[in-house]
Amino acid sequence: MSKGLVVYIPSSAAQGPYDWKTLASIAGGIQWTPGGPRTTDLSYRGDPNPYAQTGSASYAGRRYSSLASGTAAEVLIVSLEEMRLHPAGENLLSALRSDGFTVRLVRCGPIYTESTVNWYQVTSARTKPVILKQSIRKDGTQFQDSYELRLDVTLPRRDPRDRDPGLSGCS
Repeated sequence: MSKGLVVYIPSSAAQGPYDWKTLASIAGGIQWTPGGPRTTDLSYRGDPNPYAQTGSASYAGRRYSSLASGTAAEVLIVSLEEMRLHPAGENLLSALRSDGFTVRLVRCGPIYTESTVNWYQVTSARTKPVILKQSIRKDGTQFQDSYELRLDVTLPRRDPRDRDPGLSGCS
């Protein structure tokens, strides 16, 4: 999973977030729907971007729905949401660190919700910085993961229940 997600982080040599044609050419395992991005209202996700393209991916037998969003010219967010529950598996943050990335917690989502939601800044010498949202839902001994790479290094509008690192158990 980590290798599939990492390829969507722009290299340090890139001018900025990439365009939609480049997104389609990245061999990250996501099968994007044909036709390119379409005008889409993603406000229900808290995503202000007016264009989106959907897709699907499978990593180590786990299936994900995919969504990329951005402007008419640039891809700004790449999201993966797992379709089913699974036993505990890969620890994405540890895998990123083993791959040479620095992962720093920048915000925690609300406590007492169905999912644990944390935002991280992910940096390395070979890539542009990104913000990674990791959401993990636990149901007994089963888990469901979702991830969002924010290629423009922005955080979404703050929920009043969000917490800063070091406060109210955000660590």
